Amino acid sequence: MYKKYFLLYLLIIGNYKVNAQYYSVGYTVGTFTSGLPNLKNQLYKNNNTTYKNFDKKFNFVNISRGFNFEIGLKGDNEMYGFFGWTNKHIIVTGSGKNPLKPNEDLEISYKVRHNQLTLFGIGYMHEEKFGFAIAPVDIGAFKVLVKSSGANSETNWQPGYQESSKLMYGNFGSTLHFDYFFHKHFKARCSWYIDWFGVDLNVQPQYRFKANNISLSLNYVFEPKK
Repeated sequence: MYKKYFLLYLLIIGNYKVNAQYYSVGYTVGTFTSGLPNLKNQLYKNNNTTYKNFDKKFNFVNISRGFNFEIGLKGDNEMYGFFGWTNKHIIVTGSGKNPLKPNEDLEISYKVRHNQLTLFGIGYMHEEKFGFAIAPVDIGAFKVLVKSSGANSETNWQPGYQESSKLMYGNFGSTLHFDYFFHKHFKARCSWYIDWFGVDLNVQPQYRFKANNISLSLNYVFEPKK
């Protein structure tokens, strides 16, 4: 659903003929500051009860990774603006013999995925290198997914918890950015995302995942031909 919204967003931007001063693509590494305790509890249960016979345990490391894309605008008085998209995900995998079928190998993976669409960010540039920016409204989609490689298992990613509505995955937040343009074609960015409401994944007992996170990205910056 959010892929359709992203494509529609790009079409709207194209109709307005935005005069972009730069584009950037990059790679992001970060961590969810909430620690995702409910997922950690699920993995602990897997390691010590449900799949305690697994040779490869579910080792949760709270480090997300993903790609990002940005379109930037430069204004007067050292101001700049941007909009774009960022993906952050974590994958945790465990494997061993199926406790229900001892002769069958089984591998189970969990994925935490946060897709984030920045509608518009605005920043101030100092000495053409250091920037401070804020994106007041970011629209995101946060999911916990699971898949299995066992015989007769669903090999595609499926909701990790009971699904009541696709809308429950949507989340809204704001992001603070600290930019450093250390080269004509490269910039580093430190970001702090604040989730306003959290995401209700219909877990029992009820628990709201918070997508709060901090991240560091390295981007390649290039300017369109005039």
